[in-house]
Amino acid sequence: MSELAKIEIDKATVKAIIDKQVQAAIVRELDGTKDLLFERIVEDLVNSRVNDRGEITRDSWSKTTLVEWLCREQIKKAAQEAVEQFFAREAPEIQKAVAKELTRQKAKFAKAAVDAMIGAATSSYRYNFKIEVDDGG
Repeated sequence: MSELAKIEIDKATVKAIIDKQVQAAIVRELDGTKDLLFERIVEDLVNSRVNDRGEITRDSWSKTTLVEWLCREQIKKAAQEAVEQFFAREAPEIQKAVAKELTRQKAKFAKAAVDAMIGAATSSYRYNFKIEVDDGG
């Protein structure tokens, strides 16, 4: 009479073996098709339509691709840096020009200040004024 051998394997061990086999099969499949897979993913991503914040959208009205948006953002950054560098470099000249213009318009500023004081003095509200004259020394 023949006796059957009985082997007991717990579920966790069987699950672990099956998981490893499935993972190995997926890796083998990916190894064989990874170039095509990456190409398709990159093409899809590059041609994805984005909104004005660069977020991928499926809206039909969006005409900007991700690559266009990324390029635009880099150009904006470069332009901002260029403008900031220009003004940092030219700040002394700009300050001189502003000072020259303010000096040229001293009379206008003085008249505006006097007019404001006269208007305030003739107002029904009470204002206190203190006027000092700098003799330049």
